[in-house]
Amino acid sequence: MTDEKTRKWLAWAIVIMLIVISTMFGVKFPAIPAPPLEPLGYTHFSGLVVTAPTTVATATPGAVINSLGLGVILEIQDASTPVVAVNNGGNLVGQKLVYGACTYSETSTAAQTLTPATNCYILSPANAITLTLGTTGMVTGTMLTIANLTTNIVLIADTALRSHDGAQLSLAQYDVAELIYTGAEWWQLIELPDS
Repeated sequence: MTDEKTRKWLAWAIVIMLIVISTMFGVKFPAIPAPPLEPLGYTHFSGLVVTAPTTVATATPGAVINSLGLGVILEIQDASTPVVAVNNGGNLVGQKLVYGACTYSETSTAAQTLTPATNCYILSPANAITLTLGTTGMVTGTMLTIANLTTNIVLIADTALRSHDGAQLSLAQYDVAELIYTGAEWWQLIELPDS
């Protein structure tokens, strides 16, 4: 053996011997606390791909981002402008989309403002209602589906709405309206009667 290799083996032997001796005499070393997690700032990745190893069970995610229940979990920006985000509820919110599960509403208020938090609302009002579609926080290109399951009429006021005839929309039982947000108002794409 060379002198270098001999020194390395001797150093490892001494370390192992010290660990064995300290364990025999009950010597305990203080635990080293983990450093606190701190944001490291911005990282500019190019072509980043996250892939789960094939040996990991399918129930184990390849990557985990935990926002601890606060605000937006993940945001993607284009020239410092947010274009896609995953919000605290797990919905994907972004340019031309606001996707999530359909929201079922048992609303009974005669008039109210609906500012969409998802792209699909299935309504079962206890009375006839009038909805005004909100525009606060909406992104151009956001799609919206509204359906009425009851015999109570759902009126969608023509405030911030561009319908095919310039009037409010009236949804009878099983009617469905498809709308798109243009940046200033909601435009009716289609209305499906008795869908």
